[in-house]
This record gives sequence, structure tokens and C-alpha cells, in this order.
Amino acid sequence: MITDINSEDRLVPQTFAAHLAKVLDWESVYAYKAETFGPNGTLGRTSERDAVPVRDLDPALERLNPDLPASPRQQAIERLDSSVLSEVLILVPPIGVQGYFRDHLALLHSQWDNLEQQIGKLRAARDLLLPRLMSGEIAV
Repeated sequence: MITDINSEDRLVPQTFAAHLAKVLDWESVYAYKAETFGPNGTLGRTSERDAVPVRDLDPALERLNPDLPASPRQQAIERLDSSVLSEVLILVPPIGVQGYFRDHLALLHSQWDNLEQQIGKLRAARDLLLPRLMSGEIAV
């Protein structure tokens, strides 16, 4: 039985968000049916009609373009609205492809975790053995 907790619509974005957090150190927010509005709201949007959460956009633009003055940044933000974004084609793969991606991504995360553990063990062995090797305590 598909429920809100384990539906494809929830699991695929959740899996991808975990991947982005791990690989790119991104923070993801699942705000579907739970978003609060206003400057201190979940995403900083004033209403559902705001297509772009501008609260975080200006600091991001400033971080990416430190030499760009505030005025052009503000003009770019003001030009962004739902009419601009409605012209952008967003492709959503079929559910089967999403499931395939989720399953393989889970496998990659498992392998990643395993490799991180192995790296930790190798570092510990290096840190233990290298000083002994350098001091001559261990002969080669």
C-alpha cells in the first residue's frame, strides 16, 4: 500500500536531497503542505504565488558574484517571477526511471559509506605505523 510516507513522490526527492547534502553539502527543505510564509517562514516566500524564494537568492548571488554591485543583483531578482519561470521546460522522468535512479543512488551511498569507513581504517593504520617506521622501530 502506498502512503504519504513511502510514496515515490516523497522517496525520490528525499533520496536526491540526501545525495545533494552528502556530495555538495546542500541543505534541502521538504515544504510540501508544510510551508509557512513570510520573511521568517520556511523558504522566505510571502505566498504560494512567489515562484522564487528571494530571501536566500540575494545572499547566494552576492556569494557567487562578489564584485557585482547590489543594484544589478536587485534588478535581476525583481525580473524573476512566475512568468519567467513558466517558460522554463522542466522534464520529470517517469516513475520507473525515478525508482531506478533511487535504487542505484542508494547502492552508491552504501558503497560510499563503506569506502569512507575503509579510508578511516587506512588512516588509522597509517597514523599508527608511520611514526614507528620513521623511527626505525619497524624494519622494512
